[in-house]
Amino acid sequence: MKEGMRSWAQDLVQAWRDTAPRPVKADLTISVEEAYATQKAFVEMRGETITGYKAGLTSTDAQQAQGVDSPVSGVLFERVRFDSGADVETSLMGMPLIETEIGFLVGADVTAPVSRDNVIGVLASFMPMVEIVDVSFSQRPIVTDIIACNVAAAYYIQSGDQYDAAKVNDAALRFYADGVLKHEGAAIDALGDQLEAAAWLINHTLEKGYPVSAGHVLMTGSLGAVYPGRPGSYRVEYGEFGEIVFSLK
Repeated sequence: MKEGMRSWAQDLVQAWRDTAPRPVKADLTISVEEAYATQKAFVEMRGETITGYKAGLTSTDAQQAQGVDSPVSGVLFERVRFDSGADVETSLMGMPLIETEIGFLVGADVTAPVSRDNVIGVLASFMPMVEIVDVSFSQRPIVTDIIACNVAAAYYIQSGDQYDAAKVNDAALRFYADGVLKHEGAAIDALGDQLEAAAWLINHTLEKGYPVSAGHVLMTGSLGAVYPGRPGSYRVEYGEFGEIVFSLK
């Protein structure tokens, strides 16, 4: 990789260690491939256990805001995983946002590309999830900045309940902050089809040189609006598919 990309990755690691705003290049000459190479170096320099992968920019509105026509992906780590009921400390985050999501548990090692039609064969189940991203940047980012910093990944909350992956597109959610309904979302907000989103994320992850293994989690993108991560109590109801409760401090 280019030396400039390695230096950028080192700067991202330092910002992560210092809980400082992420350094932004905002350089249109940096390619998406170079941004992913920077992300991979950043991930390797952190040296943490990978538990899965995440998709971002999975809605048309999010893609249009960044001037792209496809999602982006990042890596999830064990150290930042929480269970439903958790109290999450956000004082070290510059600008936390709450994203209501759905995740899949991978049931088998995946070594070849999958399609929407056969992805169900490698998915053990789906579950409610919440991601808390940190969108603190040194200046306004462009898509390559978002990719390089691991798509603003910070914390994620995973439900202990698991459901039939074939029913995932039936899921809908209602998000409450301190008992007040703030937004609603539907599973199909991610690329119009959760199974399509899962297949995209698997294939994209394999293309970037990461393993997709049994036990990994796939988080397929924000459903509905995002909400500022203010201190308070939160609940996300997924109807027949359970709920996630958590608090931010």
